[in-house]
Amino acid sequence: MKTLRHSAPTNILFLVYKALCQSLIIYCIRVWGGAAKTILIDLERAQRAVLKVMLHKPFRFNTDELYRDCRVLRVRQLFILRATMNMHRATLKSNNYEQLANQRVFKVPTPAIRTTFAGRQPHYLLPYVYNVVCRKLELRYLTTHQLKQHV
Repeated sequence: MKTLRHSAPTNILFLVYKALCQSLIIYCIRVWGGAAKTILIDLERAQRAVLKVMLHKPFRFNTDELYRDCRVLRVRQLFILRATMNMHRATLKSNNYEQLANQRVFKVPTPAIRTTFAGRQPHYLLPYVYNVVCRKLELRYLTTHQLKQHV
């Protein structure tokens, strides 16, 4: 990325970032989303390092400004977006969608768990994140594309 930044414009650099870096993050985001924060911080550091090198920013550049300038989601935000999209797609295709949509509180059932380890697994974490997002935003009648724009 360091050698490419001298020969390519910024929009091409963002295409390369999305093709190489962000696609690798998204590939395993369902597993990484349930990882401990100490694991996620390493991923976020790597993401920030690539963005700073790409945009000629100093080492101590403010992280919030970096993400605001790049208009790129952080690793945790990517997990929330992907988890919400996957669960919404599955909910729309499920047989009991009409029953869920007619309820006063739109909530997808989550499996019962007994351990913290089980709470980090995708089969529990994805419905849980989806329900949290549904409490904050009205997602009941949105299509998948509208959901992506809304979230």
